[in-house]
Amino acid sequence: MGDSSYGWLKTLLATMGEWLFRRRSASLTMVQKVPAVTVDETSTVVAALRNTVHRLSSELARYQAKYPPLSPSPDAALPIESVLMGSSLSSTPKCNTGSSWVYAAKQLDPLFKAYDDRIAEIEKKLEDEKSAHMQTTAELSTARSQVSSISSQLALVSARVRTAEERAEKAEEEARAKEEEIKEARDLVEERERDAEEWEKAAEAGEGEVSNLRPALLASSRNLSSLTRAHSLLQARLRAAQTELEVAAKRYEGALKETEKWRNEARREKEGGRRLADELEATRRELAQVVAACSAACEERERIEEERRIVERRVAEGEAERAGWWLSLVATWESYNPVAPPNGVLRRSVCAT
Repeated sequence: MGDSSYGWLKTLLATMGEWLFRRRSASLTMVQKVPAVTVDETSTVVAALRNTVHRLSSELARYQAKYPPLSPSPDAALPIESVLMGSSLSSTPKCNTGSSWVYAAKQLDPLFKAYDDRIAEIEKKLEDEKSAHMQTTAELSTARSQVSSISSQLALVSARVRTAEERAEKAEEEARAKEEEIKEARDLVEERERDAEEWEKAAEAGEGEVSNLRPALLASSRNLSSLTRAHSLLQARLRAAQTELEVAAKRYEGALKETEKWRNEARREKEGGRRLADELEATRRELAQVVAACSAACEERERIEEERRIVERRVAEGEAERAGWWLSLVATWESYNPVAPPNGVLRRSVCAT
């Protein structure tokens, strides 16, 4: 193999390193922008990315160990890590190698394919999580509108219940007033009946006296006209009392009918009030359920935000750990490689990355 073979290998590895780094940077950027649904899934994604990078690095290190450079001169090939970090090809020394896998690109294809499949799977999961977050936001908005509607309905039902209670109280007051009027009418009727009984007794007594005084009728003829007038007056008063009694009885019947009607209306109002109270209680229970669902949704949203912050912090820690790892790797390479880039170019490129 000539210098061109090893140059092709370095070009391939440099391209692969840049591609892996861009894909991983894009994946991490997407993870930071899109809020994760759970910490476990996001941690799994980050761990999978780290495992993939570690696996690829281990595989490339194994290839390097399996096929070391043939030339022991100081112009030996640069390590794979320097190639992955994009070192200049013009400053790379040339050497001959007998590596058989340089032309066997099919050995590297499964690695690229597995990494592409994993990246596609992660992107699909992120899209699903974004859709789930949007759906949760829509459901929360719907729940808020339902709470507003139920609150307005509850206010309307409360107003109807208050109106029904006021009408029931008014009906009870009117029923009590009617009962008082009926009681007064009954007292008046009883008084008229007692007067009529007294008049009847007086008439009977007068008739008895007339019967007893028949023998003296001729003697008392002068008093006959006065007694006749008194009798007529008593009969007129009796008829008037009977008329008043009939009127009072009719008023009493009308009052009874009116009272019964008001009692029926009051009973219906009470039944309607009970139904409204049952509806109000059911509405209150539904409102409590909706409020509980809204509280749970708010708590879930806060939990998701907290998990997103934890994931961002862990990603930042992973980036810092990766930068420290690369810096230590560059320091190790500079200490063991006699041909280092001038003025710490490789270290500055790692820090910039």
